[in-house]
Amino acid sequence: MNINFTDLDLQVLTNFSNINQNIGFKKGNKQQTISTKKNILVEYQLENKNEIPEDFCLYDLPEFLNFQDMFDKPKIKLLKTENKIKLSDDEQTSEYYCCDPNIVVLPKKEMKLPDTFIEFELTKKQIKSFKKSSKRLKLPDIVFENKSGKVICKTTDIKNKMSNNVSFVIDKNTNQNFRFHFKVMNLDKILISNYRVRVSSKRVCELVSKEIPLTYWIALEEKSYFDSVKGDKTNA
Repeated sequence: MNINFTDLDLQVLTNFSNINQNIGFKKGNKQQTISTKKNILVEYQLENKNEIPEDFCLYDLPEFLNFQDMFDKPKIKLLKTENKIKLSDDEQTSEYYCCDPNIVVLPKKEMKLPDTFIEFELTKKQIKSFKKSSKRLKLPDIVFENKSGKVICKTTDIKNKMSNNVSFVIDKNTNQNFRFHFKVMNLDKILISNYRVRVSSKRVCELVSKEIPLTYWIALEEKSYFDSVKGDKTNA
């Protein structure tokens, strides 16, 4: 039972490892991981219709990725009955052990967005900009809100009324009144890509990449609020 990972697969798996070092691979093409705090869920479909032959778990995905990188385009074979993976190329062969599913943090079910309060798009340039501004100014929060009928994204510190901030206009008109925010450390986990974004009033944000089969669901912070029409502000 061989496993074939493309360069893109490995890039996404590296991103998975930044969200949770544990992983439970599922039989088939669709793979998921969830953060240990269970506030970030991500789903990806392997390239070229590649499939995982059987379920297995790894306790330390970053270590495994570093390990397989020691090989030149390795052949990866799952030895299910021995609970290990065999890696080999033209020069070397090695084995890496899987772990018990009971000791890793795994997604429990498929994610479906409860509703859609607002949707818009985020570009690679915008994501790079707010990541850069939050890092350089040491700002921990990213806020999306309605300002003069436009959706804006602002990097700030919501606990400091005198906080420095940087705002970016999202090309989306709206008459809805809302203010929802993420911790930078959470949005910083997503790969740079162009995304279709849908936000639920249940404080969940879905980001679907427009280039690769990759989707994130990220929990919003508790002080986010949503009203259907601007001017009728109430706390959610």
